[in-house]
Amino acid sequence: MDITLLKRILEEHFNDVEINEYDEKGASVIKIAEEAVNNTENFSYKIVNDSKILFFYKGIEAGGINGQNLLTNKREGTLIARDKFKAEEHLKEKNIKTTSSIIYDLNQFEDAKIEIQNHQGPFVLKPYNLSSGKGVSLNVDADNIKEAWEKSVDAYGGDTTGASLIMQPQLPGIEARFLVINEKFSSAILRVPTNMVGDGKSTIEELIKQKNHLRAKNPHLKKFMIKSDDELENYLKKRDLSPGSVLENKELVFFTEVSNIALGGDTLEISHLVSDDLKHLAEAAVKAIPALKSAGVDIMFSSFQDKEASVLELNHAANLIMHYYPWKGQPQQPIHDYISSLYEEMTINDSFKNKGINLLKKLLSK
Repeated sequence: MDITLLKRILEEHFNDVEINEYDEKGASVIKIAEEAVNNTENFSYKIVNDSKILFFYKGIEAGGINGQNLLTNKREGTLIARDKFKAEEHLKEKNIKTTSSIIYDLNQFEDAKIEIQNHQGPFVLKPYNLSSGKGVSLNVDADNIKEAWEKSVDAYGGDTTGASLIMQPQLPGIEARFLVINEKFSSAILRVPTNMVGDGKSTIEELIKQKNHLRAKNPHLKKFMIKSDDELENYLKKRDLSPGSVLENKELVFFTEVSNIALGGDTLEISHLVSDDLKHLAEAAVKAIPALKSAGVDIMFSSFQDKEASVLELNHAANLIMHYYPWKGQPQQPIHDYISSLYEEMTINDSFKNKGINLLKKLLSK
């Protein structure tokens, strides 16, 4: 994560943007889907359980959602998307720039260290199959790989059965989540690492409480409060700061370089800023994976007009709710986009079917 570039983007595009306020407490995927279907002609739904809902067009199943996974994704596609190496292979086959990852068992620390020593530039090290930014380290080199390795292993919480770590060259730029729904771009969220803006009088500890108070009003971010813990204190200490430090007015300080919402990061909607090239890259990435129609595509870019951006990974069960409740920026409606795409597809099929029936009737009447 290029913090200097990120700071410039925030100053140019978001410093004067108000934090969003939401009247409702927040709706679940199921509730949002119900509302979208009820406003769509000839569509109905069936709730299978607390996390699964199916959609029907004139009684014919058209699609559905299970958790965060859109059911127009087939099993083959979701399995490839889960496997970072297979996904990278498919992306490269389509000439899409992406990472070159290496996977290590937990007993291969020395192999990983040798790999770093033989190559220039920092690396990213993280658990292979954990989510929410757990155990992720950036700017890993020969000097700090031991610390990063231990952090990734500790993220498994003692249960290391089948555990492994993944290491990849750290690409320059900033990262954003591009959501593609049925092969069409829907929304882009810039996930900003946990940060604080000073007011010239409040301590960092007080600023955290103030920001958490605001996060508690956001239907999505209220689940992810900023924690004042040992990890935060250690990060601040390296920058000659402490929870009792007072930041200057409008001084921006990041508490981590990992762009993760679960750690207290912000969500900024940037669909209006990113170029068509970046949107098309996200669409192309999803199309590169067989049997995958929808996914969150993590893209690393150096500007909103970047023509040489890289795809980091695809998430077949991408978070849908965060696009409805961004910290700043215009809320988007990906579940509604999904219902609309299903409606368009089913009505086209219905039209072809009716034309075929009418043609058959004409032939039989002769």
